[in-house]
Amino acid sequence: MVAEERPPTAGAKMRALGERDKLHEDLAALVREQEEMEVEIRAVEKEEDETKQKLVAVMAEMGVFAKPGREGEEWKVLYDRMRELWGVQSEVEARKKELQRRRKVVEDKLTEVYQQIRKRLRSQIRAQARIATRAVTSLRLHREMGALRTCPSPVRDEAALAAEGVLAPCKSPGETAGDGSSS
Repeated sequence: MVAEERPPTAGAKMRALGERDKLHEDLAALVREQEEMEVEIRAVEKEEDETKQKLVAVMAEMGVFAKPGREGEEWKVLYDRMRELWGVQSEVEARKKELQRRRKVVEDKLTEVYQQIRKRLRSQIRAQARIATRAVTSLRLHREMGALRTCPSPVRDEAALAAEGVLAPCKSPGETAGDGSSS
C-alpha cells in the first residue's frame, strides 16, 4: 500500500519560494562580485606591466651610467629608483595573487550555487512529472470507464470527434439515453 503524498502547505510553498529567491540573490551578488574582481585584476595587471616597463627603462639607463667614470650621484639615484620599483612590483604581485585567490573562492561559491539551483530544478521537474503522470493515469482510467465525457468544442465538431472515437455524445442533465426526450 503506497501512502498518498500530501500537497505542500502554504507555509512550505512560501519557504520554497524564499529559498529560490535567496539562491538567485546569492547568484546575482556573486556574479557582480566576480565582474568587479575581473575589472580589478585587469587594473592590477596593467599596473604590473607599467611597473615592469619603468624598471626596464631604469635598468637600461643604469647600463649607460655603468661605464667607468659615470658611477656618481646619478647612478645612485637610478639604483634607488630601481629598488623602489622592485618594491612596487612586489606589492602589485602580492595584490594580484590575493585577487586570484579571491576569484577562486568566488568561482567555488558560484559553482556551489549553480549546483543548488540545478538540484532544486531537478526536484521540481521530478515533482511535476509525478503530477503529470497521475493526471494522465487518472484521465486514462476515467476514459476507459466511460466516465469522462467531453462536449464538442467550436473548433472541432462532434462528428469529427466521434469518427475518431474520442467523444461520446454529450448528454444534458434532462436527457435520457435512447429516446432523446426530456423528463
